[in-house]
Amino acid sequence: MSEELTDAQRETLLRDKVLYRPSDYGDPMPITLKLVEDGNRHLLLDRPVPFKGPVRLLHGQRDPDVPWQIALKVAAAMESGDVRTILVKDGDHRLSRPQDIRLIIETVEGLAG
Repeated sequence: MSEELTDAQRETLLRDKVLYRPSDYGDPMPITLKLVEDGNRHLLLDRPVPFKGPVRLLHGQRDPDVPWQIALKVAAAMESGDVRTILVKDGDHRLSRPQDIRLIIETVEGLAG
C-alpha cells in the first residue's frame, strides 16, 4: 500500500475501500483500494521499461504532489536511447502557465517533426 499514507489513512482505506484526500485542485480526491492494489501490480521502476521510442519528460520542480526526482527515475528506467528530461525550475504540478504550455507544445511539435 502507498508509503505516503498514514496509519489512520491506511485503516480507513482498508475498512471503507475508499479514502478521500484533500486536493489543491478542487474536490477531495477519492483513492480506492482497488486503485492502490492495481497500481502495486503494475509497478515499472524496479526493472528496465522496454520502450524504444522517443521519450520526453517535463516536470516542474515546484510540484508539491510528485517529486521531480521521479522524472529522473523514469528516464533512467527507459530502454530508449532517445530520452530527454526537462525540469522547469519554477514549474508546479500542472505546468499550466503560458510559458509551460508553450514548452509542452514545442516539445510535442519536436516529436511530430
